[in-house]
Amino acid sequence: MIPIKLEDLARITEGRVLRGDLSQLILSISTDSRTLQPGDLYVSLRGERFDGHDFIWEAVSRGAMG
Repeated sequence: MIPIKLEDLARITEGRVLRGDLSQLILSISTDSRTLQPGDLYVSLRGERFDGHDFIWEAVSRGAMG
């Protein structure tokens, strides 16, 4: 993955940053709150069976940024 600043990714995707230093470089992205590592950017996705938005605070408690 090419490192990108959290601020730049939020702007490009028109996303919202709930937690983290906007100047921090993103080195890893996770869509699974159960397996993310501290410092990963958590991206919540809606699927047919689950809505990742329901797991945002679990991801934050595990050290996710974003």
